[in-house]
Order: sequence, then C-alpha cells, then structure tokens
Amino acid sequence: MTDAPARLPAFDLRPADVAFGGFLPLGSWRLNVFASRPAYLETLGALVRQDIPSRPARPPHDVDAELFLVERAADAPDFTAGGPLRDGSIARWEHPRPGLRELRTGRMRISVLEDRAPAQIRVLVREPQISPRGFRDHLFELLTKLLFSFDRFYVHAAAVELNSKVSVFVGTGAAGKTTTSLWLARAGATILSEDHVLFTRRAGTYLVSGCQETLRLTPRTEQALFPAGLDAPVHPGDGKKELPAARLVRSVPYRDFPYHRVFFNHLGDRFQIRPISLGEATTRLLYMTRGFFRASDPAELERYLAAVAALAEGRETFDLQLAPELERLQALTELLRA
Repeated sequence: MTDAPARLPAFDLRPADVAFGGFLPLGSWRLNVFASRPAYLETLGALVRQDIPSRPARPPHDVDAELFLVERAADAPDFTAGGPLRDGSIARWEHPRPGLRELRTGRMRISVLEDRAPAQIRVLVREPQISPRGFRDHLFELLTKLLFSFDRFYVHAAAVELNSKVSVFVGTGAAGKTTTSLWLARAGATILSEDHVLFTRRAGTYLVSGCQETLRLTPRTEQALFPAGLDAPVHPGDGKKELPAARLVRSVPYRDFPYHRVFFNHLGDRFQIRPISLGEATTRLLYMTRGFFRASDPAELERYLAAVAALAEGRETFDLQLAPELERLQALTELLRA
C-alpha cells in the first residue's frame, strides 16, 4: 500500500483509485504505478517481468512519470462521451488542449499530462474486461504505443558491455540470448539485461538500458554453463530457474548506455556471424515489433518506420546463428574483444 492521496493527480481520481501501488523501473524510465485493483499491477508486472508492489513508490521528484491504472464501469461517461468505440479500434492520439493528449479504444482510455513533472499518465480500464488474457494483450499494445509516444521502444533483446562497447542481441524466446549473455559474462562482460531492453531516444540518437536484474536459465543452459547446478527457484510460468543476475555476474540494469553493435540471434546447426545491411537489420527489427504496434494513420506509420531504422543506424549489424556446441561462442568473444 502507498500514501496514495498525496499523489492524486488533478484529473478526477479518488483515493480508492490508487489503493495499490509500487515502483517500476522500466529500463531507465522510472515510474510510480498506482492501481485500483492489485490484479492490474500483477498483469503489468508479468508483462515486463517485474514485481511492482515489492518496491515502494518513490517521491515524485525521483521518477519520470506516474502511471494510474483505474477501474471504470463500461457505461461511465469516460467511455460513452462522444460515442462508444468498438473493440479492436485502432488507438489514435488526440490533443484536446495543450499539454494533454489522449488515446481511446473500446477497452481503455489513456490521458497523458505532459506539462507535469513527473508526467501524469492515467489509464481508465473498462470493466468488465472480456478476459484476463484479452486485458493483458490490450494493455501491452497500449503500453507499446505509450512508450513510442515518449520516444522509447521495449524490445525482446539482451545487452552486454565488453571492452567499453555495448552489444545488443535481439531475438525471440529460445533464441539463445541468455546463453550468449552468460558466456560473454564469463569472459569479463557486464550484463545489462538478458531478456528485454529499452531503447530511449536522446539528443538525436538512441541509448539502451537493461530491463531486468534477474536471470532465467533453462535446464540446458544451466547444465552447460553451471554443471554443479544452481540453488534457485523454478519459475512456474516457463520452468526456468530464476535468480538475481548479480549473484553470478556483473550486472548493471536500468541505466542508459550508448551501444555499438546489434546482433540478431537464432539457432541453427552451425555457428555463423554474418554482417548484414542496415536495410536487413531494419526489416528484422520491424518483424520483432510488428505484433504489438498498430499505426493509426500513415503519418504515425512513417514515424514508426523511421524510428525503427534509427535503432540500427550507425551501428554494426550482424546475423548471429548459434550452434549446439556452445564453445563456438568463443569466436563471438574474440570479435567483441577485437
């Protein structure tokens, strides 16, 4: 529980609307999150692999934004004014007045007060929702849209620093990101994150920050890199062991770093590192993000395409195919050391 009334924003929230809360470091973006239902915090935390209530909310001057997830009835004026939107509507940003922007769908309504410090983000959740799964997927899609509006991308990737240069390893689940990160950490690298990173645009370029301070290892990775075994609980969702990264390696999550190389991980029958063009790297980044970003109009699509291209622009980009023989990763270590 938090001292919610002290953090009530100016646009029509009640103490019951912020009864539950905590702190969320989403990469380098620091958020206080408040909710009218604990399930909202649990769902958001599961999406970004964070236990939000375990960290007490911070003073407003110590965060970048405050996010409020607030329950509202389906027939509330927040959803019926101006005519109801159907489920599946593509969310479009509107600007009712300077400093305020809003996004409405059939299930949620986001309002952002940008002229506040910290920024105030209110998400009204229409209840009842269709299903817990539908709520989760819709929340993630709107979170992606919200991040993009703040010049940020949340991407399924790992990041490590070696020899004062940061490499990002983009890949889907089971693409070897954790194995690659831990192999390099044993060679002296620092892990920023082994599963998700946040790209943030500042001063015309992107920086990267790690989004997790824990590691999740498959039994195969544990056996290959830690044959003596690890004393850690098994995560019920995926059967992997989870433990603090700092227990095994040097770990620096939640801080922005310039990055220099982008690798696209996948599994194969032989090890290979192949340079790829900016165009191919952009296409792969689009593939990784296409499932949860829907442009509302051609102008937003154009901005999105340009932003994705900028993630790889000016960096060395590679296809990285991993082989069953992990010792082949030594070639990657030598490349990064060079």
